[in-house]
Amino acid sequence: MSNIVEIKIGREDVGKGCITVPADRKLVGRHHAKLLIDRDAQSISIQEVKASNGTFVNGLRMASSGPLDKDDTVYLGCMDEAMGFKLNVRKIFDLITTDYSREFQQEVIPVYENYMEELNKLNSKFQKKMSMPRNIVMLSGAVIGLCFIGFSGLIFGEKSSAASTARLVAMSVTSVLTALVAFLPTNHKQENVKEQSLDLLLKYQDKYCCPKCGTKFNLNQHWKIIQASGCPNPKCNAQFKK
Repeated sequence: MSNIVEIKIGREDVGKGCITVPADRKLVGRHHAKLLIDRDAQSISIQEVKASNGTFVNGLRMASSGPLDKDDTVYLGCMDEAMGFKLNVRKIFDLITTDYSREFQQEVIPVYENYMEELNKLNSKFQKKMSMPRNIVMLSGAVIGLCFIGFSGLIFGEKSSAASTARLVAMSVTSVLTALVAFLPTNHKQENVKEQSLDLLLKYQDKYCCPKCGTKFNLNQHWKIIQASGCPNPKCNAQFKK
């Protein structure tokens, strides 16, 4: 089944499936040309219908028909926009193009990778800052306990009841110091990390978007999931898989 769409172009071509040229562009025909859009091949060609003054592609008057590239400059009637009409070829290609895998690789994936790298560094830095005072307290408790046990053995004798009591006290002190670790203040540092995480989100969220329509993606969603499903915007047909 053919998937070729025809678009008419002219001063009197009006309605759906037409590009209506302003009436004052007298050098453009009333039914100047038509575009043949092959959605399967994602290609466009132009064919003159009643073009007395011709069609110009990249500065040269073309034959009665020919293929177009998205970077082509096309004028109908003449190369003066006051008298002729400039066709926006790139915009038409954008409407039919679905393969944005190259743009996704170059523009979208690096945004996600850079965001996650900075976020992981921020979280790692926070964890190190929080673990340092805890480790110091726990190590201090262990050292105090060992010293207390050692001195009690020397003073009271290893097998005396006083030495046993001292060991019990040392173990208790160590346990209390270890328990105090849980009460070290963290709220201020956690709030600081939240603020920095939010700043990172604001920095990258506008860049993590569809390269075709600009729809924003969720930075909590890995790029591989988006690549597999394509653009979530129902009005956009961009696909990102090779």
